[in-house]
Amino acid sequence: MRTGIAHCYGAVRAVTLEFAKRKPDIIAAAFREVASRRKPKTKLGRVMKLIDRQLADRAGRRISLLNGITPTLACLDPAERFPIVNGKTRRLLKELGQKPDHDGAMALHRMIGELNIKNSFELDVYAATQFPRNRRKGRSKRRRRPKD
Repeated sequence: MRTGIAHCYGAVRAVTLEFAKRKPDIIAAAFREVASRRKPKTKLGRVMKLIDRQLADRAGRRISLLNGITPTLACLDPAERFPIVNGKTRRLLKELGQKPDHDGAMALHRMIGELNIKNSFELDVYAATQFPRNRRKGRSKRRRRPKD
């Protein structure tokens, strides 16, 4: 179903849900921290220490927990400044010379308030529209058969 804030269907993979079931204390601590009234920069640092980790799916691919969790954290943040770190922001992070990790999240956080970006949701839209992913890259167009 559509959330209206982020296209995160792929991010909520089985491995992300399994982590939440195995480590509910970490997820709960992250939720409590981000929902607090602490300064956004302080809580961002604390939450990133909890959730900046890579998970392995059944096929052995590395998946960032950030990709699946940060959309929810952005919704819980009363200041709306917790950045969404996902596929949409990956190209923006690359432009900033950052990776989808603690330092990258801090770089995204610093962009809020710049370029007329008011909150993390607008930053997510900015990243998607200004640095779109080319989904067809590397795919060849379907060739037509020559007419006889």
